[in-house]
Amino acid sequence: MLSSKSVLCLLLASVAFAEINTDFHHVLSGKEALTDAHVDQMYNQFLVEYKDSRIPTHTLSSEATSRKQVFAQTVSEVVKHNSDASQSYQKGINSFSDMTHEEFVEHFHIVNDPQHCSATSHLKSASNEAKKSYQL
Repeated sequence: MLSSKSVLCLLLASVAFAEINTDFHHVLSGKEALTDAHVDQMYNQFLVEYKDSRIPTHTLSSEATSRKQVFAQTVSEVVKHNSDASQSYQKGINSFSDMTHEEFVEHFHIVNDPQHCSATSHLKSASNEAKKSYQL
C-alpha cells in the first residue's frame, strides 16, 4: 500500500509531465522548425506519457531505434499536415504514434472488406452502373 507521501509524490510527478501536444505545440503547428533535438525530446516525453505493455522495458535496442524512427516519421507527417493552412483540423501525437499503419491495423484487427449491409448495398450497385456508363 502506498503511503500518503508516495501518493503526493506521484501526483506532483504527473502534474510535472505536461501533455506532449501542449509542450510542443509550437513545433507540431509548424511555427518552429522541427529539429532532431525536438524529436529526441518529444520521443522521451512520449515514452513517459504513453509507454504501456506494448513496449516492454527490455526492448532490444534495434526495436527501440525502429520505434523512434517511426515516431519521427509520424511527427514529420503531423507537422506537414498542421502547416497546411487548407486543413480544417489539426493532428497530434497519441499513444500509437510509434506504430506503422500496418501495425495499427493489425493491433486493432481492422479489416478493409467491403460492407455486406442491406442499407448500403444499393450504393455499390449504383456506383458500378456509373462506372460502366463512363467507360469508353
